[in-house]
Order: sequence, then structure tokens, then C-alpha cells
Amino acid sequence: MTQPERQIMDFIEKHIQTQGYSPSVTEIMLGIGYKSRGSVHRYIDSLVRKGLLLRESGRNRGLTLPEKPKIPLLGRIAAGMPIEAIPESECVDFYEKLNCPGLYQLIVSGDSMIDAGICDGDSVLIQPAQSAPNGAIVVALIDGENATLKRIYQRDGRVTLKAENPAYEPQYYRPEQVQVQGVLFCLARFYR
Repeated sequence: MTQPERQIMDFIEKHIQTQGYSPSVTEIMLGIGYKSRGSVHRYIDSLVRKGLLLRESGRNRGLTLPEKPKIPLLGRIAAGMPIEAIPESECVDFYEKLNCPGLYQLIVSGDSMIDAGICDGDSVLIQPAQSAPNGAIVVALIDGENATLKRIYQRDGRVTLKAENPAYEPQYYRPEQVQVQGVLFCLARFYR
């Protein structure tokens, strides 16, 4: 999902939650500061094609959100010594857990964070931020051009970006060279 699409989705979701019905295209346009209804229409069309929005034709306020599936939680599983299998019957609403303003996804390329359990091809969800505590895993923009996922440490007037793989040396920068763009929120790995 592109940033403008995320902005429109956030506006629509908030409007539906607070008003009980979807906003009109004009309300979306004014609400997010666009000057063209056509641009809003194009982003809405893209969101509908991606299945992130539903549209009832012939209605001015015909945008709806698809029902978000819940995954059943059936119990706990041991990763060490086996434990008794006791069935549970709850549902986990991942969408609710992931409801964090501005959250975005990146696909990891490379193995520099493998000892943190982050592998090539994993999806990481990033919470936008402009700063982070020492030791946090961040998306760092270096010299305004290159982005990387690393642990950040800020000491003695320099920024260290540290990989979680001994094959990679720490990278040292002046503070003005590094801009934090987000902090790791969670990791997703799909095996199918």
C-alpha cells in the first residue's frame, strides 16, 4: 500500500468509526488536503482492486471495509520440553493488534540481521518514528539516500548501526548523516 493509499484508508476507517458511514469523495479530498477529486478516485480504485476497500455501485457513500478475518487460537505449543495439549477456543484479531497509525511493511533483503531472527525475505512492520532508544532495531536513512535495517546506538557524538550477524562490521556515522525513519514493530514470516 502506498503512502497516499494508507492516508486515504486511515481517513475512511476513522470516518466510519466516528460517523457510522463512509465519507464522500469530496470529504476525503478535503480531509486529507488534496485538490483533485480525480486523484482521490484513482487511489480509491486502486484500494478496491487490492481488496482493501469495497464499493457499492450507485451510492454516494458506498465505500465499506471488508470484514477482517479472525484466526482461532487453539492453545499453546512447547518449543522445548513437550507440554500437555489443552484445547482453547479464542480468536486472535491480528488487525486489532496491528492497529498502529502509520504502520508500514518492508521486505527484508539480506542476512545482516539473522541473529535477531530477521531473515532474507521476511516482512517487517515498521512504526514510523524520528528517534529510537539505544539498541532498538530501526530503519535508518543514511546521507538521505540509502536505507538499512540495523540496531542503533548513539554515543559520544556518533551513531553506530550494528548488524546482528558477525560477518558484518558495525557502521559508524556522524549524527547528521543518519535519520531514523521507523522502529521495528513486528516480524512476519510466511512459509507458503
